[in-house]
Amino acid sequence: MLRSVLKIGGITLAVLLVLAATLTGWTLHRLQAHLEPPPNPPGQPSIASYANAATPAADIEPGSPLSGTLAGFDWSRIDDPPIAARPWTRWWWPGGDINAQTARAQLDVLRAAGFGGVEIQPFLGGMINMTNNDEVMARVYAFDTPSYYETLDQTLEHAAEIGLQVDLTHFSGWPPGGPEVLLEDSNTILAYGKPA
Repeated sequence: MLRSVLKIGGITLAVLLVLAATLTGWTLHRLQAHLEPPPNPPGQPSIASYANAATPAADIEPGSPLSGTLAGFDWSRIDDPPIAARPWTRWWWPGGDINAQTARAQLDVLRAAGFGGVEIQPFLGGMINMTNNDEVMARVYAFDTPSYYETLDQTLEHAAEIGLQVDLTHFSGWPPGGPEVLLEDSNTILAYGKPA
């Protein structure tokens, strides 16, 4: 009797272990599948193409290995530093609900306030709870459409004209990456400094 109970218990344990291993393998496989970024939509250029076309601000040292370095910084200009040494701000855009005229006006205000750059972050957080406002939500969900990229183009052109630098995040994956950020859109250079 005891031998039969041990045998049934051993078989049950073996079956449970096989099921646990199978479930773990399946879960890991499904998780990995969700971490692979989707391909760019047909005809849609990578967001990295916007950065490649950007022109550096006029007062950034030419020939420096990275735009925005402080090579040759003049401490007598500490009260009026070059744009490369000025603070940046994260610029939250409500999805695609932004127009180029407003964006240009806001860039002018930021430049006049002494900022050196912006990080554009389109978001939906908190907006999906809005009710009875289909018109606004249609504009919010216009992110990642041709009209959104037209506004983005005009904003980047104006930023370059007034000497502001711009960093683009892609959804909420941030530039370093995320399941929705393609490799060519993620950060590929890590720069750091240390005292001499």
